[in-house]
This record gives sequence, C-alpha cells and structure tokens, in this order.
Amino acid sequence: MDAFLPSVDVFLTSVDAFLPIVDTFLPSVDGFLSRAAGFLTNADDLASGAEHLERRAGHF
Repeated sequence: MDAFLPSVDVFLTSVDAFLPIVDTFLPSVDGFLSRAAGFLTNADDLASGAEHLERRAGHF
C-alpha cells in the first residue's frame, strides 16, 4: 500500500495544477453557451416570423 501512495500524491498534484486551467476555461464555455442560446432564440424568432409571413401571404 505504501508503494501506491506516492502515485496517488503525484496524481492529486496534477489535478491541483489542472484545476486553475479549468476555472479559467469555464467562463469562456459559459459565455459561448450563452451566445449559442441567444443565437437559437434569434433563429426561433426568425422562423416564427417566416411562418407568420407565409400565413399572411396565403391570405392574398
């Protein structure tokens, strides 16, 4: 068991070194997802507008 502990320590040190990178990256992911949600909302609004125009065009 004692031979295994240094490997665990090295692994945990690596995880500790990696976490700040993840913390830096997550706001970028959050910003991207927010922009993607905005884009999808705009696309949905455009599709609704197009459907409305199609219905209006059918009345002429």
